Formats: sequence, structure tokens, C-alpha cells
Amino acid sequence: MAGAHHTLIPLLILKLINAGVHGKQLSQYVNEGADVSLLCDNVVNSDCSLIMWLHSRESFPNAIQEVYNGKVKVNSKRAKKLSVDADCSLHIHNVTAEDAGRYTCRILKHQNPFSDTDTYLSVLTISLSTLLTYLKPDRPVTIRCSLHTNEGRGKCRLFHNSEVHLSWIDETGRKLQGDSRYQLTGPRCDITLTVTFQKEDNNRKWTCTLTEKGNMKISIDFTSTFSDIKDTDDDGGEENDGLKQSLLIWVPMGVVVCVAMCVTAVTFRRRAYYVSGNQMPVNPGNMVQANNRDEQRADITYAEFNLPTSRRMVEKDQQTEYATIRT
Repeated sequence: MAGAHHTLIPLLILKLINAGVHGKQLSQYVNEGADVSLLCDNVVNSDCSLIMWLHSRESFPNAIQEVYNGKVKVNSKRAKKLSVDADCSLHIHNVTAEDAGRYTCRILKHQNPFSDTDTYLSVLTISLSTLLTYLKPDRPVTIRCSLHTNEGRGKCRLFHNSEVHLSWIDETGRKLQGDSRYQLTGPRCDITLTVTFQKEDNNRKWTCTLTEKGNMKISIDFTSTFSDIKDTDDDGGEENDGLKQSLLIWVPMGVVVCVAMCVTAVTFRRRAYYVSGNQMPVNPGNMVQANNRDEQRADITYAEFNLPTSRRMVEKDQQTEYATIRT
């Protein structure tokens, strides 16, 4: 009989805790990098000067006082990211994994733990086994989705996390299952997805969801972007632009050169035509003596030119033209 009493006492204590004898116990989930506000339900008349906020985790069971008399303590390591809202809620900016844990809102005048409001904040994070800049097709990569709780990373033993599960889903909302391409490992609050990327996975979104009692609470994702494909496209674009510019420069120049060569060829053909057999010959037999001229000079030799038969004959009334050659 005594043994039965000893068995019932721990069960009764557990039921009292779950029933809220030690004040309200809330669970809240948030993505890394987001902002969150933790409610303080036991405030009277919104008098924040009567409350304080405490932060603790299993790794440091001694609670750290973050807010006192409704004001953030200046010596707090997280003072820059903490603030107290008008309703006495504790606002945390840019949440990180280190912000996970138990937050207690306590009324100073009571100093009674039974009037506390405890909020268990859990932070969902996502990480990769390689740097984003090294993502490439045909290379395996491991994506880790973790829930950081009051107990630590990926630990969901306490009752408020007892029905929490993490899952990987694709862009259509379909839950990924382990197969030849997708390898899923890890416990329910710390799951990893190992996949070998393909070219079609460029700019693809990979999503990790958190469900509690079958209802999705939050999700976190990342997009796989392959730098080498992007760079290749950019280089190709630059090469195409350079080719276009070169064509714009060299094509007109080539046209000009071709035209110049054609003009030169025509000119040489014309010169060759007149020089080879088609030039106007000088007939030495038809030399005119200087004494037949009225104005003769001893140092001038006169010559008469006969046009070829293909040339137009000189009109009768035209005078013969003479060329003067000085020797």
C-alpha cells in the first residue's frame, strides 16, 4: 500500500504541472532571423514596472535576468535586441539559436512562481554541409533542419514538444520520402536531407516544415542557386556582346576595304587597257619640220599624232594639236 502511495505522488505532481499549477506554460516557435514577441499574461492593468523577464536553458539552469521593473537591463548581453512592448511582452529582434529556451514573466510584488508565465521558445534553423558559393550540379550536399529547444539542438523530450515533427517537402507540397535520390536521416526534431543536385535544381526551393499535433506551425527554406551555371551564362552573354561589338566594327571596315580593292582593280584595268596596244602611238615618219611653222625655234621638236581607228575622227575644221617637247 505504501508503495502505491509513492507511485501516485510523482504522477500527481506531473499532472499538477501540466494543469498549470506553476502558472501558464506556453510554447512558441520561430524561424531563425525573425522577430518574436512573448506574452506576459499575468500583468495587472498593464503596469510593466511591476514585472521582470527571466531567461534560462538546461545548459544554464540559473536564470538570467533580462528585464527588471519593466526595463531591459543595460548590462544584458542581448540588450540591443530586446525591448518591452506596451503590453509588457518581451520583444526579441533577429532571433538566433542562442535565443531558444524558457522565458519567465514574473510579477515582482508576488515573487511567487505559481503566478509566473513560462514561454518555451524554440528556434527553427537550416544549415548546409557546404558554402552556398560551392553549390554545383552532380555534387552531393546535406541540408540540416534543426529545432533548438530549451533542452538543446534537436531535443524534444519535454511534454510541450512531445508531438512536434519536422519534415522535408518539395515545391508542390509533397513530403519527401527516402529513396535513391533523397536520403533522410535523424530524429524527428533534427532531420537531414542528403541529395545530389541536378541542373534542373538550380533556383529550386527546399522547405522544412514543423508540425505540432498534425498542424503545420512554421516552415523554413532555402533556394539552391548554382554559381557556376550563372557565371557560365554571364560569360556567354559577355562573349556574345563582345562578338556583336566586333561585328559592328569589322563588318563596315571589311566593306570599305572591299570597295577600295574593287576601285583599285578597275583603275589598274583601265590603265592597262590604254598602255597595252590601245594607247595613241607616235608616228615618227610624220615629223613636221620646224621651218613649216611661222614661229619656229631651234630647240623645239614638233610631232604629229594619228588617232587609232577606234577613236572618233577629228572634224575637218579642227586644227591639229601639237605637243612641245623640250630637249
